[in-house]
Amino acid sequence: MSCTRPALMQPWLAREGAKPDVIRFPAMHPIHALSNDIKRSVRQRVVDMFNDRAKGERPVQRSADALFGQDSVIWRVHGDVGTMMTGGIASLLMQMLHPAVLAGVWDHSHFREDMQGRLRRTARFIAITTYGDRAQAKRAIERVRAVHGFVTGQMPDGRPYRADDPSLLAWVHVVEAYSFLKAWIRYGEPMMRVADQDRYFTEIAVIGETMGADPVPVPSAKPRRSSRICGQTWPSMPERKKYHA
Repeated sequence: MSCTRPALMQPWLAREGAKPDVIRFPAMHPIHALSNDIKRSVRQRVVDMFNDRAKGERPVQRSADALFGQDSVIWRVHGDVGTMMTGGIASLLMQMLHPAVLAGVWDHSHFREDMQGRLRRTARFIAITTYGDRAQAKRAIERVRAVHGFVTGQMPDGRPYRADDPSLLAWVHVVEAYSFLKAWIRYGEPMMRVADQDRYFTEIAVIGETMGADPVPVPSAKPRRSSRICGQTWPSMPERKKYHA
C-alpha cells in the first residue's frame, strides 16, 4: 500500500536519501488480518441467527418512514444486539413467572422443536416494529394479533387463559420494556438521562397499545392512580421514580 508524501516532508526525505514521491506502508500484520476474519465471521453468524436465508430474509433496513424517527430513544436502545439479547433473556424469565403466560408458551409455542426459529421470529418482530417501514410494522403487528386470537387454554388449576387478554399483553409489554431499558443502561449507557428513559417508555408504549395491551404505563407529569396489571398494582411513573432515587 502506498500514497504520495505531503509536500512539507519532501526536503527532509531528500536529505535522508529516501525517494521523495512515495510512502510505502508495511503489509497488514497477520494477527490483524485474522482479527478482521473473525469479525466478519461473527457478523455473519449474527445475521444468520436473526434472518432465515431459506425464506429469503435479510436484515431489517432502517426506514425513514418507521413508527419512530431516527432521533428516537427506542432506535438507540434497540440498536445494540448484546444488550438486547441480555434484556431479552431477562424479560423471558420474568414473563414466565406469570402462570397464564407460561401456560400459553408451554401449550402453543414450538420452542422445543425450533428454539432458534422462535428467537428469530421474536427478534425480527422487534426489529421491524422499531426500524421497519410503518406499513411493514403494522402488518407484523396484525399477524401477531391474529395468532394470539387462537392461543387459548386452561392453566393447571383450571382457570382459562387467552393470549389476547389485554392484561396479559400488558404484563408482557411492561416486563419487556423494563428489561430492554435496564440492560441498555447497565451495559450501553450507564449515565442515561431520566428524561430519555421516560421517552423510551413513551415510545415503546405505542407498540404495546397497538398490540392490544391495556393498561400500558407511560410517563406522566402529573401523579395518577396506580395501574393494575394482571392483578398486581403498578405505580404511576412519578411514583416509580421515587423507588430509584
